[in-house]
Amino acid sequence: MEAIELLREAYNSLDFSLDFISVNNGLFNVKNTKFARVGTFVIIDENEYIITALDNDLKQFQINDNTYNQTPTNIALKAPYFAHGTAQMQNNEWANAQFDEQKFPSIYIREVIREQEFTEQSGNVLERESAITIYFLDSVNFAEWSTQDHYDLIIPELRYIKNAYKEQIIKHKKTGKIDSFDNVVRVNFGIYTDTRGNTEAMFNDRMSAIEIGFTLPIYIDFKTNCNTKN
Repeated sequence: MEAIELLREAYNSLDFSLDFISVNNGLFNVKNTKFARVGTFVIIDENEYIITALDNDLKQFQINDNTYNQTPTNIALKAPYFAHGTAQMQNNEWANAQFDEQKFPSIYIREVIREQEFTEQSGNVLERESAITIYFLDSVNFAEWSTQDHYDLIIPELRYIKNAYKEQIIKHKKTGKIDSFDNVVRVNFGIYTDTRGNTEAMFNDRMSAIEIGFTLPIYIDFKTNCNTKN
């Protein structure tokens, strides 16, 4: 199995459904707001709404329909966008999105992926080990936000997405034992100025991110997953 295939299947296993409590004029009370923020899309009975106000402490959010009062059957946050490729390829893809809401928040797997493949003669239960770098990204207000604003407004939701995705990767039937993840919080990420005053960019958009790096072991036979506790 290719590493990207495994990572995509882990992404498809993500569940961002919300446990509904009550609604009054579009103000929802739920058990957990998960990675919600103002501007996040929420899907209510297959219809998309935008969160216009949020209180994580009270676990409340307001949608852009203050007449909504019916009890929903299903309610979930719209999943983050899944992307992979080189930074240049990803910039080109994002350039086609008219609004930030069409591309953020994102789970971006950086390529090229370097791998070590094992021969049958090695007797290894692993097919390969892949060096993976993943960025959890969201757009930010560079003009008005302080550094602390990034930590208060963006990093918590990115950390929630990161932890949820890591859990699905670890639980995947083809994933071997993962001992550790490297984590880097990248506030004001995307465009920066080097020590000579030159402006450098990995991405064209202004954003903040959490980066993780790890070695992904992929089994030949998926009957045993060392990360699963019996």
